[in-house]
Amino acid sequence: MKKLLLGTTALVAAAGFSGIASAQQVTTKATSLAISGDVEFEGAYSDNDSTDRKVDFLSDGDFTFSPKYVADNGLTTTGRIDFQWNSGNSNLATDELSVTFQSASFGSVTLGDDDGAADNFYQFGPVAGDGNWDGSAPQFAGWADPTSPTGGDGIKWAGDNIEPNLSGDATKIYYSTSGLDLAGFTFGASYAPSAGNTFDSGNGLTKAVGDIHDVWDVGGTWEGQFSGVNLTVGGVYVTGKRDFSGDNPSGYNVGGTVGFGALKVGGGYTGYSDYYAAGADADVWAAGATYDIGAFTVGATYTKSDYDVGSGYDDSSDYGAAVSYAVAPGVTAKGEVNQFKNDDTGNDATVVMLGTQVDF
Repeated sequence: MKKLLLGTTALVAAAGFSGIASAQQVTTKATSLAISGDVEFEGAYSDNDSTDRKVDFLSDGDFTFSPKYVADNGLTTTGRIDFQWNSGNSNLATDELSVTFQSASFGSVTLGDDDGAADNFYQFGPVAGDGNWDGSAPQFAGWADPTSPTGGDGIKWAGDNIEPNLSGDATKIYYSTSGLDLAGFTFGASYAPSAGNTFDSGNGLTKAVGDIHDVWDVGGTWEGQFSGVNLTVGGVYVTGKRDFSGDNPSGYNVGGTVGFGALKVGGGYTGYSDYYAAGADADVWAAGATYDIGAFTVGATYTKSDYDVGSGYDDSSDYGAAVSYAVAPGVTAKGEVNQFKNDDTGNDATVVMLGTQVDF
């Protein structure tokens, strides 16, 4: 994603234009200020068993504000505030908030509401377009939570749980060896006191039935090249505690991607224990392939989930094919077809989607 670096001069000009303050009042101590994000529009036709309408639109935006400070000793400190907006939320909402300290001698430490090792190291294979486990197609299909018996009668989405993330963006401490020369290896670990991130609700230190807390993530990847073949392999392990409600949950993911010039193929496997219910397991498989043809990228994906939980947790599978086109630097047009199949209920959906995205 391209970043627009704004120095003091640009900040002064922006403030003067907006009328918020005079040019003499606007200063910054940051070495640099990065603003990045994207704006996206998608339209889809959905033929499915669980919704009333066939056509819908989606707008989505992401805006990240990152001041960076570089000390004389090489220590880099970066603040990060990420805002999101979409058709389901009329207000700009804070998604992530953190500060990162990075050095060529020790790696990086991130403090705050951000992704941890599970999100940064899990493997799922290459995708074109959004990919049927990382995009909005399931929402156009009338998505319902596949992990809950009360998730509704909508389409259950197999790819929803390929990432074994118990804590999401909950407040945490995250360490990574990113930036260190470790012969292609990168490692990371994170800790979140509460998966629900409920400290400011007034009961942050109170345990409730079913709450997950003391979440640990560890993970790593290795990237290398052999005779023109690019290889990435990695995996993560996550675990937490859950009082008063069965055994402690855990999960893991392993997988990788192989690249042969314009072709990339890969996939991942994720396993869960005691996450959905005490003594219950779940398995999720994912596979994907992409091929670059000039400014075009074509791809196909497949995901499959099996839940050894009981009634209400529906096994499902997803199939997808997509093409994206680089219209200009930072501007992408895309189209894809996804099919969602629920093995237990018989609910199916086919979603044809077109969209465009502008990155900055």
